[in-house]
Amino acid sequence: MICKSRSKLFKLLLTLFSFLGLFLSSSGFEVFKAGGARPENIEYSIEPYEGVLNYMTPLWVMLGIVLFILFICNLKFSVYRLNKFFLFLALLVFYLFLSVSWSIYPKTSLNNAVLILCFALFSFMHVWVSGTRRAIMDIEHFLFFVVLLSYFMVFFMPTYGLAVGRHEGFWQGVFSHKNNLGVTCNMALVFFLINKNVCSILYWSKLVLVFFLLIMSGSYTAIFTAFLILFFFAAMKIKLSKNIIMFAVFSILFFGFFAVFISQSGLGFNIFGKGTDFSSRNLIWGFVINRFLERPILGYGLATFQELAKQEHEIIRLYVGEVVNNTHNGFLDSLLNLGMIGFSLSLIFLFITPYLNRTSGCFNVSVLMCLVFIVNNSFESRFFVFGHLLYVYFYCFFIGVKSRINKKKLQVDNNV
Repeated sequence: MICKSRSKLFKLLLTLFSFLGLFLSSSGFEVFKAGGARPENIEYSIEPYEGVLNYMTPLWVMLGIVLFILFICNLKFSVYRLNKFFLFLALLVFYLFLSVSWSIYPKTSLNNAVLILCFALFSFMHVWVSGTRRAIMDIEHFLFFVVLLSYFMVFFMPTYGLAVGRHEGFWQGVFSHKNNLGVTCNMALVFFLINKNVCSILYWSKLVLVFFLLIMSGSYTAIFTAFLILFFFAAMKIKLSKNIIMFAVFSILFFGFFAVFISQSGLGFNIFGKGTDFSSRNLIWGFVINRFLERPILGYGLATFQELAKQEHEIIRLYVGEVVNNTHNGFLDSLLNLGMIGFSLSLIFLFITPYLNRTSGCFNVSVLMCLVFIVNNSFESRFFVFGHLLYVYFYCFFIGVKSRINKKKLQVDNNV
């Protein structure tokens, strides 16, 4: 694909480039921009940061475009033939860009569409050049690095690593919120578990480190997700049918919608000390549902809620009681921003990824990542946003596509 004399250098650049992209999309620089841990919500935000860290994302995009051009110039035509899964993803990304035309905040929608396109292009490039095993290994190494860095922030830079405000005392590590640390621990748990070297001391050390970090984050969503990960991982170990596992994981989506339903129904009861208002998410969800019903088909345009929270914060404050900057539900967020059409495409993307990996060696990773994606998006907004959870999910998608292309190519070769 790329001449042998340059392939190692190119793969090294890709690894470093992926590390940077994953760290940027994880909001890892945000706590440094703020000068330390800050209480959540817009009303506590400080003066806008105008330093060099603001240029890291544009730099990442420009560097990625250069690498992608080099990659395309050396790509064999047979690799990027019109595979139906590529066509679906092209349709999905096209719709994201199309939403800019009716967005109430077109600049915000365009910026996010470009970043999500970069997720797709750069994860595709990494998987095709480095291979599926190397790509998974690079993600695992990044997550281990973030886990260690979070411990460092907590013990040696506590004004950055420990949350303040309503979540005071909980660990947030290198992130700007404890829930970001929680979802990162969920992802780390997935990639650490699937490592086949179970007899290694390092294997068990990683699991202990990530579990302790997870507990100290105080993220109920992440802790609940961790138990689900262990349950489904055990089901995979006893060779339960892949179809049954996928059906069970997909079914969890309905429990997420049920949580929204009971939050709006007025039913009041506690589960493990958490009420059915889900930490006031019921008010946020009610506001989102009402706005969605005003434009149900096309929505308001990609990634508009954060800008809506800035421009119409007083309206949100009257409805919710405080100013919030996300919907705390990725599926409602997708409905609000992309309407029923975009939401339908989003669900297909979510479900098709484990299906693509049914015959690959990465089935366990893709299903467990689907699980993490569903549960976290039931209580946080992590669907079509500039976030490392979506970035890694694109990796799972392309790993599945590549395994299918390789399998078909092998069948052709055997028939010749």
